[in-house]
Amino acid sequence: MAAILFVPADQMRKVESACRGSARTIVLDLEDAVAPASKAAARDNLAAAVAELRAAAKRVMVRVNAYESRYDARDLDAALGARIDELLLPKVESVAALEDVEARVSRSAVAESLRFVLLIETARGVRDMAELLAASKRRRSATLGIADLSHDLDIEWTSAVSENPPLFSDLLTNLRVLSRATGCDAPLGSVYPIIDNDDGLRANARLEARLGYAGKFAIHPRQVAIIEDVYAVDPAELERARAIVAAFERAELEGAGAVNLDGLMVDEPVARRAYALIERAAR
Repeated sequence: MAAILFVPADQMRKVESACRGSARTIVLDLEDAVAPASKAAARDNLAAAVAELRAAAKRVMVRVNAYESRYDARDLDAALGARIDELLLPKVESVAALEDVEARVSRSAVAESLRFVLLIETARGVRDMAELLAASKRRRSATLGIADLSHDLDIEWTSAVSENPPLFSDLLTNLRVLSRATGCDAPLGSVYPIIDNDDGLRANARLEARLGYAGKFAIHPRQVAIIEDVYAVDPAELERARAIVAAFERAELEGAGAVNLDGLMVDEPVARRAYALIERAAR
C-alpha cells in the first residue's frame, strides 16, 4: 500500500491531480480537510470523485466525520453508495459505535468487500485499543491520529514527531503488537505534519516500516515519493530472501527442519519472513 494520499473530497482539481500521481491509494476526506460549509458539496461530489479515481486504477478510501457528528449518517450513506474500497473511521473509542457502523455497512452493496481502517486519536481510544481492534470481524487495520491525540493530551503536535526518538514510539509498537494479536492487518503510519522536512519524514517512515507497518498516510503529494522509497523492497534484501526460500525448500525435500545458509540458521520462521518479503515485492 505504501503512500496513502489525503485529498479533500470537495476539490475535483486535487482529485484529478491525484489520478495522475503515483500514490496507489487515495483518501477522499470528508472530515478535517473540508470546511463545514462545504460538507454537503463534498458528499454530493463523492461518487464522481470515486469514479474518476477508479478509472485511474486507484484504490479509494473515504474518511467520514466522527460517529455521532451531525454529518455521520449522511457521510456514511454517500461513501457506501459510491462503492469505495475502505472506510476510514475517525476518533474511534466506542465498541458500540463500531458495531452500529458494521450493521449499517452489512446492509450495503459493499458489505462483502469493504475494509475498515480505525483511526485511534484520543486517550480513551488508546486506553481501549485492544478491545476496539478486536470489535469487528470485518477485514481491518488501524492508524494513530497523532495530531488529535496530541491535542487531547495537551502536547504540541510537531514536536511529538520531530523529537528523536519520537514521543509516541512505544504506542506505535503497541499498535503493531495489538494489530497482530487481534487478527488485524498491519497498521498504517500516521501523517507527518511538516511538509518540507524530507529528512524528518524519511526517519519517521523508516521507524514505522521497521515495525512492520503496511504503509503511511501523506498529507501532501511531495511526501509520496519519499514514503514509496522507504517502503520499497531493497533489491539486495529480495535476492537474499529468494536464497533463503531456495535453501529452506531444499532442506524440506531432504527431510531437514533447518539449514545453515552462510552462517544464518534458516528454519520455518526465517523462511516465512522471506516468503512475505517476496510476496510484498510482487504487489
